[in-house]
Amino acid sequence: MSRLSLRSFAWTFAAALLVVILAGSWVAAEERITLEVVLTKGRDPNHNIVQDYGNVSWADLLVQEFQKEYPHVDVVFRMGSLEQVTVQIAAGMGPDIINGAMYEFINLGRQGAFVDLNPLFERDGIDYMRDQVFWPPQWEAFSHKGQQFAVPQYLGTIAMYYNVDMWDDAGFPRPDPRADVNTMDWYEFEAIAKKLTKDLTGDGVPDVWGFQKWMNQPDRLHYWLAAAGSDFYGNEDKTVSTMDNPQAVQAIEFLRSLRWDARAVAPPGVEPSFIAGQAAIWEDGSWRLVEMLGRTKDGYPKVSFEWNVFPMPIGPSGKRYTLATTDGYAINRNTKHLEEAYALLKFLCGPVANQIKAQYLALQPAHRDVVHEWIGLMQELNRDVYDIDLRVFVEAGPYALPEVIYSEPALAESLFRETYSKIIDGNQPAGPIWSEAIQRLNRQLAAASREPVRETLQWAGAEWTTHDINVLIPGTTLVLDDDSLLVTASGHDLW
Repeated sequence: MSRLSLRSFAWTFAAALLVVILAGSWVAAEERITLEVVLTKGRDPNHNIVQDYGNVSWADLLVQEFQKEYPHVDVVFRMGSLEQVTVQIAAGMGPDIINGAMYEFINLGRQGAFVDLNPLFERDGIDYMRDQVFWPPQWEAFSHKGQQFAVPQYLGTIAMYYNVDMWDDAGFPRPDPRADVNTMDWYEFEAIAKKLTKDLTGDGVPDVWGFQKWMNQPDRLHYWLAAAGSDFYGNEDKTVSTMDNPQAVQAIEFLRSLRWDARAVAPPGVEPSFIAGQAAIWEDGSWRLVEMLGRTKDGYPKVSFEWNVFPMPIGPSGKRYTLATTDGYAINRNTKHLEEAYALLKFLCGPVANQIKAQYLALQPAHRDVVHEWIGLMQELNRDVYDIDLRVFVEAGPYALPEVIYSEPALAESLFRETYSKIIDGNQPAGPIWSEAIQRLNRQLAAASREPVRETLQWAGAEWTTHDINVLIPGTTLVLDDDSLLVTASGHDLW
């Protein structure tokens, strides 16, 4: 073989080897993986809420759009419970991404179940707050001790739906939908709600209630307390409540009075329907729009009367507040595909995914760049019906507050429900009941935040651990001569 032939063979072999190496690299780079997203708040990935789009669901469309950039990543959406996910995470397993909401989801994030996103954001130069992508109060709900453990799924805000026909019949000028122009305060609102309450049959029981709202659900009340001027947290760890203040009492007393003194709110156990014409004003969220906008299959408007929305009334503090939902996405700390899960997380909170969720689920976008598109989609859904002031929900972003969540959220939730029920449902004076409740909450938060006193002992062939819940009153455990176990404990408010 000639020198030239050997050289040609060498180049040919090298080129072939290079092709093999490149092909191997390509195969490795495109190795298929599957990411699992568990939805714990009940939205069926196979069902479109807004309308029937044929065989393509909102989840399918999200996957298709994501795979345009990540074709080697399969994504599976499924429904599940947060309790199941919690057990899986504790066992070192679980889905790659968790979608959840409210205090159970946020508490998991605070306890370290999810990946801290800040190092990834910093690595990639992402600063959502600097770029004004999301509203700060909602973003901060997913933060704890310098860590960002989740991103928003959507932003649901609450406003006042009102029956325009009833409003006009009562002779009231229609409320301005612009928050910077509308000057309605609590006491003007109370007078309007009282006048809109009607006993049409003359039996002494109203047939139309002036105002309908959730009256003992904590996440539907804290923004009323904020509008009165109350604050909530005494430290960053949220182990101290500062809600034992006159402003909080004023707000709760106002709501109690709306029900029992003004008789503008139905008593406990009576749930009037705004859509059925049994309530003139209804406090609820933007997620309700899908039930009301547009027409039925028969061609009739879903709501038989003209209706619209206006912003929450201004409280004694001179400010108005409303709810910001805390539905979010988080990455499981146990994921085996961190970079791909991170890419999917960014996509799910980005403009394309927000637009899809708006179109298919009618969810008000958390991403501020999609707001105008959402308004257009909702207006299209309501074509040929009444014009609705949808900007009321969008413009609530700056004054929308996430629910109040303390370091022991389930404990606080239970206590608040009990206390609100006593006052607002039971018509008891707010002051002493509320003060005692917050003092009790702070005692329980303090006890739970202390390092527990633990001891071990041998009994009945096993090792047992004692745990003092309140170290101020330590208990004792003693194995007696007859091999029985004596446990001594005492305290206040045991449950």
